[in-house]
Amino acid sequence: MDITVYTLLLACALLLTAVIIWAASQGSIATAETGPRFGIVLSAAGVALWGVLAINSYDITVVSGGEEFTRQYEELAWLAIAGFGISLVSMFKAAVEEIQRTGGI
Repeated sequence: MDITVYTLLLACALLLTAVIIWAASQGSIATAETGPRFGIVLSAAGVALWGVLAINSYDITVVSGGEEFTRQYEELAWLAIAGFGISLVSMFKAAVEEIQRTGGI
């Protein structure tokens, strides 16, 4: 994966995680109330995005001076695993809340 694409996806994942944490703690975004289903969808998107970032942290292509270099960023992989965990816990909590709210699956 190219470093610019990776950086863009990383910025989107960080923003998405911030929105997940904000929505979970406040119960709404701006004036719109968010429910557990919204949390499940946001968290699932976060899990997918952080998973892609974790996998691709070991194959990032950097172009410098007309040459291509492939680098591995283990620190970014650990960051992606942490983001994956936050999103997974959020998705689990939202799913449990939805089950309790509706009385079953």
